[in-house]
Amino acid sequence: MADPIYQFKVKTLVDLPDVAVPGLGVVDLAFTNSHLAMTVAFLLMAGFMQAVTSRAQIVPGRFQAAGEQIFGLIDNVTESIIGHDGRKYFPFVFTLFLLI
Repeated sequence: MADPIYQFKVKTLVDLPDVAVPGLGVVDLAFTNSHLAMTVAFLLMAGFMQAVTSRAQIVPGRFQAAGEQIFGLIDNVTESIIGHDGRKYFPFVFTLFLLI
């Protein structure tokens, strides 16, 4: 029988040399399947947002409307939780929301 946790196992795809970091010790650098998934997700979201904002129009099409809805959703959630003073944290929260 297949192990249900097998899909979440972190596997090394490219093993890079270890690096000694002052204060942290030796850090194992490796390109893993988890790193690959996050990189692909980042590139897809960055590409989507680039495509949405590249030809912005006053009357948005479907693609632009979807991007504006995502932006507005995260903006409203951020303002309702943090408040108006938390506007400076919006880029960080937006990035985290899209990545997760």
